[in-house]
Amino acid sequence: MSFWKKTMIWLGLEEEVPGEHGADAVHVAGPVAEGMEVSGQRVGPEPFPPSGYQEVGDSHQAAPVEDGGEGAYPAGVSSSYIPSGAEAAGFEAGSGVRMLPATETRVHVVEPVGFADAQEIGEHFRQSQPVIVDLEDVERDTARRIVDFSSGLTFALRGRMKKIGDHVFLLLPAHASIPDHEKERLRASGYEI
Repeated sequence: MSFWKKTMIWLGLEEEVPGEHGADAVHVAGPVAEGMEVSGQRVGPEPFPPSGYQEVGDSHQAAPVEDGGEGAYPAGVSSSYIPSGAEAAGFEAGSGVRMLPATETRVHVVEPVGFADAQEIGEHFRQSQPVIVDLEDVERDTARRIVDFSSGLTFALRGRMKKIGDHVFLLLPAHASIPDHEKERLRASGYEI
């Protein structure tokens, strides 16, 4: 039976014709829950795992049953398997996420005049460069919009936002740090880092 035919029957737009599906076909009138048995035959999709498969450990996965030849799945394999040496390559144990080392980079200072300067903030932040946003000379409504934009940007890219002065904010990307010599340069410029 074709996919479309099954869909039409499932939606109730067409009737199931007895004998159309071969010897295993069951004609059921009225609503039937999946998994319900009618006249000794199961109605609905085949249970998981399908026949010819066995469950592997507690991972709720299935592995094909084979004779132990090449390509057979070993018992106990789960989705949290990490090849040896993966932790040394930066992968966190039990996850497929690679942890990047903290990068030290030069801080970019933006003194916006209008909201159009928010694009400059976003471009540098997306490149994992810390950004200082100095809003001292910006109108109050524009400053509020830029702060909203900056907080959304740092949230979306998993960074941090810190107030380091009156109307001055530091946007720090994830996995970025500010080296000591850069902090000294910024302090000399009048920023309280």
